[in-house]
Amino acid sequence: MNVEEYEPRVVQQLLDFMYRHVNEVLEDAECYAMHAGRDRGIVELADVKLALHAKDRSGFCQVPGREVVTELAKSRNKLPFPELNRAPGLRLPRDPPHSTLLTPNYEAFPKKAKVEKTEGPKEGQ
Repeated sequence: MNVEEYEPRVVQQLLDFMYRHVNEVLEDAECYAMHAGRDRGIVELADVKLALHAKDRSGFCQVPGREVVTELAKSRNKLPFPELNRAPGLRLPRDPPHSTLLTPNYEAFPKKAKVEKTEGPKEGQ
């Protein structure tokens, strides 16, 4: 990989990740072996392959293929850019304010909810 410089913590993180990953795969493989009727601790290659396949499908993000990404890029690139404001200042798209991430998403003075007064128990009851 031609890595010449790295921080020492990176090696420790990679070792930790590898240890946890291998440990989880072997534990899953042992469960599959026990489900197949074998004694505890006797794991076959097929069990490990099944555990790896299950771990890859559930634990890691599946990367879309090159063709899928190319089609998505083509469809997105067909859309024209939105028009910009002609006014002086920042030239931002005229999209609805909720899609520009520039509108405040808080209220400085939140509106007070109306509280209805309820009558308490009447005297004599």
